[in-house]
This record gives sequence, C-alpha cells and structure tokens, in this order.
Amino acid sequence: MLEKALIVGAVEVRGKAAGRVRLQVVPDASGRSLTGFVKRTAAPGTTILTDGWPAYAPLADLGYRHRPRTQGTPERAAKLLPHIHRVFGNLKSWLSGTHHGVGDGHLQAYLDEFAFRFNRRAGPRWRPSRLSLASPPAPMALQPTTGCTARSQPDRQNAPYPAST
Repeated sequence: MLEKALIVGAVEVRGKAAGRVRLQVVPDASGRSLTGFVKRTAAPGTTILTDGWPAYAPLADLGYRHRPRTQGTPERAAKLLPHIHRVFGNLKSWLSGTHHGVGDGHLQAYLDEFAFRFNRRAGPRWRPSRLSLASPPAPMALQPTTGCTARSQPDRQNAPYPAST
C-alpha cells in the first residue's frame, strides 16, 4: 500500500469555476519532472499559476506566462490557488472513501479515472458500454482568459492545454 506519492496537477481556470484537470504521478519535485509535466499539459503562451516552489522558475524561459504565488501558511494557500486545492481535496476524499486506499502500481490509473470523471462532471453521463471506445483526450481549447494551475505538493492527463489568446 502506498503511503505518500508525489502527484502534480493542472486545472483550467474558468473565472471562478474550475475547468478540466490533468493529474500525474511524478518521481520527484525537480524542475525536470515538473516542467516536463507542464510541457505535456499546457501549450507555450499559457498563463501558469503555481505555488512558489523554485522548480517552476524555468517556465518563463520555456515560453509560458508564469505567475508564482507564495503561499506562506496552508490557510493562505487555499485562497491563492483555490481550484487545485479543491481538486486535490476531492481526489483524496474519493480515493480514501470510495477505494479505501490505492496501491502504488495502480495510482496513475486511479488518477486518470478521477480526471475522466471530474472533466465530465457537468456534461451528460457517460455509459460504461461506451468507455471501451474512448480515445486519448484531444488538445483542449481554452477560453482567452483561461490558464492552468500547477501544484507540487506530495499530497496533492495528459493532452496539452492550448495557449490562451
């Protein structure tokens, strides 16, 4: 059974609402791992809001509009990056309540399922009979004021978010 894993996440910011989400297990909190996730998740030119973790510093040099937010206390962090905090809170509740824990070999599959359900929460209900026909997610078309939020905490998919125009 897995005790702690490092999971990085990105969520679309649509005004006061959270848009689509991407989650991935990463081996460490290095710049290589985190910027690699951002490169696979968001197109250059996208505004990226992150916590103040130094590994995100290269994002501006990679063509992203990087807006780091220094958190300070955990209470303040939830106010600065509310969408990603809500996603990780829902994820933790879903994993511990529905599945009563997850083995390390299957964690990415559970993250993919959570993202699938989260990204379809407002649309028509999917039918399991159609699930086998699903293909990898297409690139996301973001609204002009949309960005994504990334967070690099241990308790916290995979097509790119296109750049905002």
